[in-house]
Amino acid sequence: MLKKPGRFLQSHSANDVLFGNVFDRALNIPWGFSTILNFMRYLDPTLEQDLSSKTRPWALSPLVSTTPHFCHTRTDELHKVPPFPPLTPLEDDTGELKLEDGQKPAELSEKSATARRAFFKEAESRNKIMFGSEDLITTDFCYNYLSFNPTGVALQLPGGFSLDMMKYWDGQPVYFVCCERKTAKDRDQPIGRIFWCVAIQILDGEADECGETDSTKSDQGENSNATADDVD
Repeated sequence: MLKKPGRFLQSHSANDVLFGNVFDRALNIPWGFSTILNFMRYLDPTLEQDLSSKTRPWALSPLVSTTPHFCHTRTDELHKVPPFPPLTPLEDDTGELKLEDGQKPAELSEKSATARRAFFKEAESRNKIMFGSEDLITTDFCYNYLSFNPTGVALQLPGGFSLDMMKYWDGQPVYFVCCERKTAKDRDQPIGRIFWCVAIQILDGEADECGETDSTKSDQGENSNATADDVD
């Protein structure tokens, strides 16, 4: 579970704020990977990826459409700003998101992740929403098919099938990044500027509380090139 509140101090289109994974080197792609990829695309139709890259594999989606839970609050209404960590499970709330002309899309009035993801499925809709300094965004990336445990990350597929993702990541760090969509200036890089990053890595030879030989390290902000002018 990755829960994160924050705001952008400069304006960014909802279509250009991405969330997902990037890797330092090629992955050890397992047999049947196309089936896994189809499952991921079924869950998230906005997913874009090049996981077979021989240099820097990646898989990214617009943050506003991929995260299971998305809560938006206007910071000019301080009495509505929720505490963090929240006292109750995060509830979807996009009712205060505004289009560039100041109008509020009727489709976002429901406190429903299904309605939000349906509205933001198309790039045209995402481009109509701008995130700025008055938009406090809290997301909770928790799926029941993805589990974090002391030995790494596991993918739980239908039918009771479990896949140890760390085995195929071949010991390299896994970066969960929130970043800008790449532009021409980014050249061969798969992503644009990083806003924030969480890195998960297995440390060989370090015992955890359960007596295992490996442990999981999570560093928020590691390898991030975001500056204080970008996010708060």
